[in-house]
Amino acid sequence: MTTKESEEDLKGFKKKYEKIIKHLDIGYFKADANGIILDHNPSFRRIFGYEPNESLVGFSATELWANPEDFNNYLKEITEKGKLGSYIHKARKKNGELIVLHSHSHVYKNKEKNTFEAEGTIFDISEKYFLEQKLKESEKNYRNIIENAQDAIVIFGLDGNLKYISPQLSKMLGREIELGTRAFDGIHPDDQKVLVEAFKKAVREKRIYTNEELEFRAIHNDGHYIWLSSLTKNYYGEEGNLDGFIALLKDITDKKEAQTKLLESEKKYQNIIENSKDAIVIIGLDGKFKYVSPQLSKIMGKEVNLKTALFDDIHPEDIDKLKELFFTAVKEKRLLIGQDVEFRTLHNDGDYIWLSSSSKSYYDDKGNLIGFITLLRDVTDKKEAEHKLIESETKYREILDNLEQGYYEVDLGGNYTLANVYLAEFYETTPDEMIGKNYKEFINKEAENNLFKVYNQIYRESIPKMTRQFDITGRDGLEHTFELIIYLKRDSNGKKVGFYGTLYDISERRKWERKLEESEERYRTLFESSPNAITLINMEGNIVDCNPSTLRIFGYEKEELLGIVQIDSFFPQKFMPLVMENFKKLMKGIVPEPHVFPVHKKDGSLVWSLLQPSLVKIGGKTFIQHIIQDITDIKESEDKLKKSEEELKRLNKELEQKVKERTRALEEKNLELEKLDKAKDDFITMAAHELKTPLISIAGYTDYILTKHIDDLSLEIKNDLLIVQRNIKRLQTFMNQLLDVMKIESHKIELKLERTKINDIIYECLNELNYLIKEKNHEMILNIDNEIFLNVDSNRIFQVFSNLISNATKFTQKNGRIEITAKKDDKHYLFEIKDNGIGLPEKDLERIFKKFETIEKMNEAYNQTGTGIGLYISKGFIEAHGGKMWATSEGLNKGMSIHFTIPI
Repeated sequence: MTTKESEEDLKGFKKKYEKIIKHLDIGYFKADANGIILDHNPSFRRIFGYEPNESLVGFSATELWANPEDFNNYLKEITEKGKLGSYIHKARKKNGELIVLHSHSHVYKNKEKNTFEAEGTIFDISEKYFLEQKLKESEKNYRNIIENAQDAIVIFGLDGNLKYISPQLSKMLGREIELGTRAFDGIHPDDQKVLVEAFKKAVREKRIYTNEELEFRAIHNDGHYIWLSSLTKNYYGEEGNLDGFIALLKDITDKKEAQTKLLESEKKYQNIIENSKDAIVIIGLDGKFKYVSPQLSKIMGKEVNLKTALFDDIHPEDIDKLKELFFTAVKEKRLLIGQDVEFRTLHNDGDYIWLSSSSKSYYDDKGNLIGFITLLRDVTDKKEAEHKLIESETKYREILDNLEQGYYEVDLGGNYTLANVYLAEFYETTPDEMIGKNYKEFINKEAENNLFKVYNQIYRESIPKMTRQFDITGRDGLEHTFELIIYLKRDSNGKKVGFYGTLYDISERRKWERKLEESEERYRTLFESSPNAITLINMEGNIVDCNPSTLRIFGYEKEELLGIVQIDSFFPQKFMPLVMENFKKLMKGIVPEPHVFPVHKKDGSLVWSLLQPSLVKIGGKTFIQHIIQDITDIKESEDKLKKSEEELKRLNKELEQKVKERTRALEEKNLELEKLDKAKDDFITMAAHELKTPLISIAGYTDYILTKHIDDLSLEIKNDLLIVQRNIKRLQTFMNQLLDVMKIESHKIELKLERTKINDIIYECLNELNYLIKEKNHEMILNIDNEIFLNVDSNRIFQVFSNLISNATKFTQKNGRIEITAKKDDKHYLFEIKDNGIGLPEKDLERIFKKFETIEKMNEAYNQTGTGIGLYISKGFIEAHGGKMWATSEGLNKGMSIHFTIPI
């Protein structure tokens, strides 16, 4: 073959090749090394959405590819490899539509141009690609649905074994189900036979064995059967052959139980409808009755049936309203009202009765509205009751507005829905103006916060009633104390809808209650701090309380006394008649006079006691109060007095004898002396009963002898009479002190209060004790106001100052220092008598105020003797004046201070 012939063949082959490319359904392209299109076939242009007369020659591939970066990667890869057998990338058509292309291309060298060029083919695989993507997404979605659905999916083969089980089946049955398990294992025997027969038939005929849902029972892990429904479809293998069946399983146990309950409910409601007092009717869209329960005839007193006209016998004033409601509902195909409708209809007896109508839409099996079902109730009694209620509310409102207390009602937001005149007038407004306003607008912030907490607590804890007290400031600016009784308000369905309550102005009552509380507190303080025993006994005779002094005096623990009623165990038998007589008087409300009784202590010893009974009221209850004063010391003092009287009698007898012997020569000359002897005899006779009167007589006659007959007496007689005089004064002082002690103990000190200048009393005492002060050369310092006037018994206060200054003088070494000071505060004058004498340790400070108590160290140090009752009496006098007395000392040889107060 010649060269010319070869060239001719090549040209023919080229034309044939170009013709084939031109008519290919796939795109063909040729591009240079930079991706510029050099040539393409019509299919290439068509794939990119260009018209036949449009050419893409000269276009850059980057203009056609959807992502230039993808093109750069492609260019790099084909340059390295020389060809790409299969490459998928995304491009965009002329109209911007995204397409997916599958290309085959290679690189060759254009010898004529001495350049590298690429050519290849492209396929539009957009539809396939996007379908595959959707399929993948769908598979993912379906897997999520299957794995998360409430229903279970299983696939079982033609051999009846399970090939796929979704997790839900194990959850339904409460146990793990393994692949390969027989599909019909665990099925209820009554259901298993039906399912197996249907399966075998489907396998034989190679078609699904039913198009209906099957319901069957399967055993649960806990031993009971659950209901499942199964919707089954054929399952095909990859070659399209029937490979088994796929079933959707639902747990319908609740549904089956509901169906059972529904059947029972239908039966029950049928009985209810047939036996109910209310009537039920079904009205068609044509206005005719479709159903009428027997009760309507009973309500109307005449037969009502399907032929009865709907609006017959309706009251003229109600018929237009009912027709409008019915025809509008028919037109709109829905009910336009949500509440009951009340109307009047004519009864067979000629009177109108009231009916209440409650309607619902009535649908057929396909959900189409075909009428209305209506419940009719005879509310005649209710309407009559409402009429009476209106009348009652009018009276109720009149009562509320005439109450001498506030009444209100608020909703859950605190807005007034009702208020009476009393409450409105307190806020200086009217009831109508309060309606709709919030309670917060009428009270201060503190009351608002407190009231909100109460409302909140009542609501949260469903408390039906709560009582609280509030201080509320009225519009007049004055603060009032109210007792507020708040109730939780509910509607007829029991739903919480608000609050209502009453307000009582208890300001005056609270004032008296506070005074009573203060009084009771004072009583309690006196009760607890009293040195006397105090017991409270109820009217049944039980001890209900006692103070610490009771326990101290009688040696009991409090628990041992409370509730005791055997009062005979406290008194010797011979005193019981008087004890019982007094007790009976008290039980009758008669308060007997105080009596002295010996009372047994816990250890059996006796305490002489002065019992002062009385009736007291505490907390609205009556109690018997016994104030028991321990007078054992007084009894002992009385015994001592008796002994002293006997001793004095003996001494007086001796004195009488001595006087007779020494004055026998004077008897005839001095008639008065004989009278004195007689008076002395009388004194001795009466000394056993009264000691004071004889002492006064002795003192008087002694003074008389020393005054009238001083010159007739020998020196020895004079000295003897002076001794008698001193002894008399000592006994008089002692007797007066003893009498004062007894008065102090029995709280019978009588004070003659006068406005007195205290300075005068102090100076008088100093004058009287001047000889004693000078004898010891003491320095006296007075730090007192010149004008101190107080309401006191001057004699008693003189005794106090005299006793205290005398003690300070006696128990302070010579050349000592005694200071008297007085200071004033709001309620008292505080007096202090301070010395730099022997002093006392702290443990002895309380002892000096006790009866007949003497401190040996003081007596020995200063060679002083005393009765030991001076300070006791002084303290008693000060306390009788409403003051207090106490002692302080820094210790032995560091001086002593006696302090006492007197009220201003």
